[in-house]
Amino acid sequence: MPSFPLICNNERTSDWELFDQVRSRPIVRTPFENGAVQTRTRVTTSRWKFSVGANLMTTTLYNTLTAFFDANQGGAFDFIHPITGVTHEVRFSEDELPGAKPTGTGSNARWSISGIALEETAGSTVVTETTTTSTTSTSSSSSSSSTSSTISSTSSISSTTTTTT
Repeated sequence: MPSFPLICNNERTSDWELFDQVRSRPIVRTPFENGAVQTRTRVTTSRWKFSVGANLMTTTLYNTLTAFFDANQGGAFDFIHPITGVTHEVRFSEDELPGAKPTGTGSNARWSISGIALEETAGSTVVTETTTTSTTSTSSSSSSSSTSSTISSTSSISSTTTTTT
């Protein structure tokens, strides 16, 4: 699996002041005409969202970043957390890279970019809404030969629905 490039001159994954993380567990809200709102979780586990950037990247590092984006947009890749060192499987959250601000020209050119949005892909299993029902039925019947039979059926499905007003 490809890895997010080191985009800082000092070998850190991103500049500390440009790094941000948020823990997210998306929910689906369904409003009703009477003002009530039904909610349910969209995924089974929480996911991390990261925002990274770098100040004063060389043109070579900036070109590496844009080539990585072009090659991996829409797919998953590894991102090493700059503080904990933990590797997360992520994807780009946006369809485009944020604008980069150039400083200087020629071999002295440097690029600053912030707000590169990444979101964790692990644990993105979709939760489906179901209903809990349990039914057991028994019936007996007799025929002329005095034979009896028993039929039993059980079905079970689980559900979670929360309604708030």
